[in-house]
Amino acid sequence: MESDTLRHRLRRDWLWGVLLLVAVVLRFHALEARPVHWDEGVHAYFAWEFLTTGQFTYEPWRHGPFLYYAGSVAMAVFGERVVVGRAVVAAVSLGSVVAAYALRDELPMPTAAVAGALLAVHPYVLAPARFFRNDAMTATFTLLAVALYVHYRKTPSRGLAAGLGAALALAIATKEVSYFVLPAAFAPVAVVAHFEARFTDASWRAVLYRALPPTYLHYTVGVAVAVLAVLYGGWPPDPLAAPGAIVDGFQYWRSVAADGNGGKPMYYLGMLTDHTPVLFALALVGCAGTVLDRDGPSVRWLFLSWLALPAMLMSLASEQAWWSFVHLFTPFVFLVAFGVADLRDALQFAVGTVRDRLAARPGRTRGVARLDGPGGLGAATRRVRTGAGPTALGVVLAVLLVTSSVAAFGLPGGVERMAPGDGTDADAETFRYVADEAARLDCPVQLGKGVNPWPAPWWLRGLSIHGSQGKLTADWQFSQGPAVLVTGEEVTPPKRHEFRVVERNGYYVYLPRSGC
Repeated sequence: MESDTLRHRLRRDWLWGVLLLVAVVLRFHALEARPVHWDEGVHAYFAWEFLTTGQFTYEPWRHGPFLYYAGSVAMAVFGERVVVGRAVVAAVSLGSVVAAYALRDELPMPTAAVAGALLAVHPYVLAPARFFRNDAMTATFTLLAVALYVHYRKTPSRGLAAGLGAALALAIATKEVSYFVLPAAFAPVAVVAHFEARFTDASWRAVLYRALPPTYLHYTVGVAVAVLAVLYGGWPPDPLAAPGAIVDGFQYWRSVAADGNGGKPMYYLGMLTDHTPVLFALALVGCAGTVLDRDGPSVRWLFLSWLALPAMLMSLASEQAWWSFVHLFTPFVFLVAFGVADLRDALQFAVGTVRDRLAARPGRTRGVARLDGPGGLGAATRRVRTGAGPTALGVVLAVLLVTSSVAAFGLPGGVERMAPGDGTDADAETFRYVADEAARLDCPVQLGKGVNPWPAPWWLRGLSIHGSQGKLTADWQFSQGPAVLVTGEEVTPPKRHEFRVVERNGYYVYLPRSGC
């Protein structure tokens, strides 16, 4: 009996093993290939500082402390390199695929599989997952919290309650954007509970017990408080400092909103409509299906609320950067998946309607046989619905993955490309020249104002680029030595080194005469 159960699970879940393997390869392959972004240098420097000094004090502008703790531990084990920090983010981001797998029995087929596939391979997810910054980790912890909540609500247990507390705390302690993303994601729980209590015969007590079973809720609260106290208390740890640090983080994000740094309110919507029109159309179908669901509010509302409210807040009040988009794209892929499931159901309904009409008309039995036969459309849609047709489902997933990944982002180096929005403003010819000169002079490359070559094209693989805006270089030590300097405007180079300047395509390239 146990062997039969194991075979059934393998037959059912083989696709998830493939998706996880693909996700691992795409996240860890050639992590060192891309030049170091200035933000990565900042985060690596603070992680390295904690590793070498043993002291850490939370400051809101740095964002949540978990990234630095995790990065410093990894650097202590694997070496003091930025790529080690990228590997930490890549490893954590695999949790998004795991969360989709955990939701497979709570969502209609093939919703979880489509969402898991997009989370595994789509460049909007891969770019921040291969980047030493906290956004991909925050989105992953939020999705894990949603998955754990759904399971805890269904079958409360100590493990699920503790896991939910840890996921919520880690999301908050990774980036302060969680202060409004988490409430947005879980807002439907409170709304549904309110309407159930008001318009049904159920008591408030019964409604609250269904929405958030209190049996093991103290585990959730206890674990969340412990994690936040440790992470926000600094090092050496001072748990009493954690509440003040959390309040400081909230006030920092309020000040960001008050400054009105958001700019264009349609920024994130434009990223969807301009670069993923097919997925956007499917998401609209998923949104409509969520609102019109005859069974009433369900887990679908968690993803719709998670996408809609933060999209407005982030567009109007927060930073507009491609890495922040992962907070919205994570719930977006589930709405896409709901759209696929709704279209499948519509197709199944249409086929059934045609079959019934043909059956009701004399002399039309051949048409019914064609629909219901082994190769008929009705049989195919039934196989997709019941999960018994892995080939049909595989074709659907393959079409989605190819259209979203290859067609939209191109090859070679598709994985190395970021989500559109900032764009590479340095042309390929200039940077080929810079790369050749840097190799000839044995120099690093330093970037000045007005130059944004990230993400690096595939032909810059291995080139070390230093950020000139801050105190950091590719290995996050401040470099006073000579370097090839590329700027968008003329500058006065350091007097202690002699440079020759070359103007190419509107960029100024400063080359040390004596090399490096």
